[in-house]
Amino acid sequence: MDFLFEWFNFSNLLYFIILTLGVVFTLVTAKYRNVVAQLKELFIVVRHAREDGEVTEEEKEQILKEVFDVLKAILGVVWRPFRK
Repeated sequence: MDFLFEWFNFSNLLYFIILTLGVVFTLVTAKYRNVVAQLKELFIVVRHAREDGEVTEEEKEQILKEVFDVLKAILGVVWRPFRK
C-alpha cells in the first residue's frame, strides 16, 4: 500500500487535473467549434469598431449582424439533438 501513497502526491494530482481539463476542453471545443468561431469574429469586429473610440452606425450594424450569427450558431448546437 505504500507505493500508492508515493504515487498519489500533490504534483501527480495536479497533472491529472490538468490532463482531465484538457480532455474536457477539447471535447467541448469540438462540439461548439462553430460557436467559438462566431465569437472570435464578433470580438474582431468589436475590437475594430472600438479602435478609434467611437462606434458609427455602420459598425453597430456589423456588430449586430455578428451577434445574430453567434445566436444562430448557439441555436444550431441547442436544436441539433431535436432534429433527429
